Amino acid sequence: MPENNISIHLATIDDLSSLEAIEKSAARKFQEYLNIKDTDTTVPPQILYQAQNEKLLWVITYKTDKIGFLCARLLDGQPHIEEFSIDFNYQGNGYGRIFLDFFTGWARKSGYKYISLTSDKIIPWNAPYYSRLGFQEINPDEIMPELSLTLAKDIEKSPKPENRIAMVLRL
Repeated sequence: MPENNISIHLATIDDLSSLEAIEKSAARKFQEYLNIKDTDTTVPPQILYQAQNEKLLWVITYKTDKIGFLCARLLDGQPHIEEFSIDFNYQGNGYGRIFLDFFTGWARKSGYKYISLTSDKIIPWNAPYYSRLGFQEINPDEIMPELSLTLAKDIEKSPKPENRIAMVLRL
């Protein structure tokens, strides 16, 4: 993968219109793995707009193509990955790893103590992938209050609620 053709930038207002298509494309992998039809649920535009306004939304570009985005928000005073999507056609080539390394570097430089996310503990490119990158599952009685609420909401809307977990990467 030619890394010199990759760029990551804070999302602009102009980027917002292309993020839904990226997220839907990325969801194809989940659709196939879970054998489900409905992958139309995407991050609401107001959440993306808020993240963009708060400088917590990034886009990764390969050459001139927007191939992914990472939407974060602050939970319990620390960055939480709300959505991380790489276009289906670019998955499995290391772009996600480059993007997460970038985000981790940003969080470290910004003085944060950890990054959180919620994930599926079974799907190979979810919790097992994040574990290889240093994320650790949080014991339910140790989950911070805002992250606990987020996990509860994710469990509620998940096609496999028993598989949802919270993870952190300590910086």
